[in-house]
Amino acid sequence: EDSGDQAGARALMEGLRTKSPKDVDVLMRIAQFHQRAKRFGDAEAVLRQARDLEPRNQNALFVLGAVLERQKRFDAAESVFREALAVQPDFAPALNYLGYMNADRKVKVAEAVTLIEKAVALDPENGAYLDSLGWALYRQERLPEAEDYLRRAAVKEGSAVVLDHLGDVLSRQGKMAEALEFWNRALTGQDEDGELDRVRVAAKIKDAQARLGQASRVPQPQPQP
Repeated sequence: EDSGDQAGARALMEGLRTKSPKDVDVLMRIAQFHQRAKRFGDAEAVLRQARDLEPRNQNALFVLGAVLERQKRFDAAESVFREALAVQPDFAPALNYLGYMNADRKVKVAEAVTLIEKAVALDPENGAYLDSLGWALYRQERLPEAEDYLRRAAVKEGSAVVLDHLGDVLSRQGKMAEALEFWNRALTGQDEDGELDRVRVAAKIKDAQARLGQASRVPQPQPQP
């Protein structure tokens, strides 16, 4: 249930939407507000309004695709990301998001690698893109290449999800002690969007400790700043 402050902010956003129904910049700000509150249905409605006004606005299309993905409406998200890429084929955020989304689900993985490689070529130092490419290569069992990209991503990005990915790649190669190190770090790493499956990571840590003959101990997540 909304607090008074949240309800007031929401009413303010809806007032802005009513006052400026054809201002795409205003609509994008309103959508961002709903996204932060995880009201993805509300964000989607505003973004569809923005897309109707400017069908070739790549940023509106990208955010709409992301909102659909957060609702696990993957086919709809893919369609919208492809709309964005039809407007601008070298739009790195859409290349990366579509590629990662499909690779993570083990869908069209070969194409996903190609898409993410294009994103990395456009922005070689982007840690999120390096992570996406490493994860997509992992899906193809190209483990040494995956490890290389994920190590680079861990230096650039270092989020909990990146650390978890690197742990998985190391584990698959039999590097269990190092995998355990990265899974432990993942549980205490930055995870602002709550994307890390903490129960799954804890289970992997327990299994790795058993294989290595260690006493079972799982680090407690630190509160996010």
